[in-house]
Amino acid sequence: MAGKDKPQSTNGTVERDSALALALFTRQFSTLVDAGLSLVRIMTILEQDAPPPFAAYATELREKLQEGYPLSRIMGERPDLFSGFYVKMIRVGEIGGILEESLNYLADLLEEG
Repeated sequence: MAGKDKPQSTNGTVERDSALALALFTRQFSTLVDAGLSLVRIMTILEQDAPPPFAAYATELREKLQEGYPLSRIMGERPDLFSGFYVKMIRVGEIGGILEESLNYLADLLEEG
C-alpha cells in the first residue's frame, strides 16, 4: 500500500506542480503587495500560507530582507525556484516602484502557462 502514501509522479507532473506552486506564490505575493504590506510582513504571512517549497523559502527571504538585501538579489540566488526572467521582472518592479504590476504580470503569465 505504499502507493497510497505518496502518489508516483512523472517529471511532467512534478514540473506542472512546481509551476502551479510558483503561480500561486506569485499571485499571493502580488495581492499582499497590493494591500500595502511591507515585504517583511508579506514574507511572514507567506511562511504560513504559500505552497511548498515557497513557504519554507519565504523564511529565508524574510531574513535576508531584514538584513537589507534587495528582493531580486535574494531571488536570483535560487535559480531552481525563480527563472532569470522572473528575477529580472522583480528587479524592474523594485527599480521602477511597480513591484505590484510586475508580480501581477508574472502571475498572469504563469497562470496562462
